[in-house]
Amino acid sequence: MCIRDRLTPLATPTLSLEEIVTLSKQKMAADEVIEKIKASNSQYDLSASQIVELNKQGVEPKVLDYIQTEREKARLNSMADEINKREKANKEAQQKLKDQAWRNRYDPFYDPFYHPFYGYGFSPYWHNQFYFRNHLYRRR
Repeated sequence: MCIRDRLTPLATPTLSLEEIVTLSKQKMAADEVIEKIKASNSQYDLSASQIVELNKQGVEPKVLDYIQTEREKARLNSMADEINKREKANKEAQQKLKDQAWRNRYDPFYDPFYHPFYGYGFSPYWHNQFYFRNHLYRRR
């Protein structure tokens, strides 16, 4: 099974090809046949030989063109939905990584004695040796 088969929806013909042939043989107009196909919400996955055979049986080319274009639209919409779903998951993963990088950038080590004005090792409240001796015991 190739990836295209997994991404495209299955064809669901509720109006059979035989019924389309009988409607065409009854000299029904192509627009009316297309309206019946639209009303039944049918989709067909036809090969080239099936299209030629239907044309030989009297189905008008306008009907066959409509069947093919609707199937192609369904394929493209299905692939677009899959791409959008994957892009959304990718954006969520990227945002999660950005948030994690943001947290790690501004809080790589928790140090309750850090002050941005004085920096590490210099504080008006503690002697500098406190920081130099205590650097091994900092939480990481």
